[in-house]
Amino acid sequence: MDIATQVSKHNGISSKTLTAGIVMGGSSSRMGTDKYNLELHGKTFLERTIQALQTITQNIVLNTSRRTPEAFSYPVVKDQYVDIGPLAGIHALLQNSNTPFVVVISCDLPLLSSLHIDYLISKANSVNGQAYVFRNPSGHIPLLAVFRTSVVSAIESQIESGQYAFREALAQLDTVYIDMPEELAFGVKNINTQQDYQNLEKNKEITVRYFGQIEEYIGTSRHQLYIPNSFDLTALKKLLQTVYPKLSDLSYSMAVDQKMITNTNTKRIQSVKEVALFPPFSGG
Repeated sequence: MDIATQVSKHNGISSKTLTAGIVMGGSSSRMGTDKYNLELHGKTFLERTIQALQTITQNIVLNTSRRTPEAFSYPVVKDQYVDIGPLAGIHALLQNSNTPFVVVISCDLPLLSSLHIDYLISKANSVNGQAYVFRNPSGHIPLLAVFRTSVVSAIESQIESGQYAFREALAQLDTVYIDMPEELAFGVKNINTQQDYQNLEKNKEITVRYFGQIEEYIGTSRHQLYIPNSFDLTALKKLLQTVYPKLSDLSYSMAVDQKMITNTNTKRIQSVKEVALFPPFSGG
């Protein structure tokens, strides 16, 4: 059971009603190469984005203006409008969707995880709107948003009138802005330059595993997270409880690399490969 099914289904966003669209971008002139094909610890940015989405929905579609469908193992939709910015990709994904909702994700967010998308969907499920867009102190994040597929005609009308600004499109829709918690901010750093790419080494990939009632609540047995080395396990707990608030009410134990622990402040993520969350053990 996915998190979108578990939260209050005000809008009915779930794995069955949601398409995940990955915008692969244009020529990546500042990076000098296609960003979706850059690698981080043996996986391309595209593979990492797909991995983040697979616990949310199996309806995954790629969007591009330059590649042919035969080049990828997932369905590809091409832009109808070219060289107009992110609205082209959003329009193409909405136009070709067979579900009532589409979550639109950029492929140049390699630190993005299922947690970010779960949080976005849980908030989108709690209030009526046509578009649900993450924002942080620097502004909104256009390619990390949920749209009702029905708004495609409004977006197309704006494009046809020569207005390509994403902000203007949101102003025409019933847009709900979702403030991104500080705990999730690390995952929305765009990788635009070689220096940005090199700075990724300041982050660490870990596996977080869930058991028993915790797995049932979260809806998956594990997450792969790529988080800052500066995190300790207390910060990791705060991150998980921000996305899954009922964790705060559950009693659970933590194990690090298969060893049970009690003090989460003393263990830095930099030295950790796997964290596990266990419900209380029943005695016999």
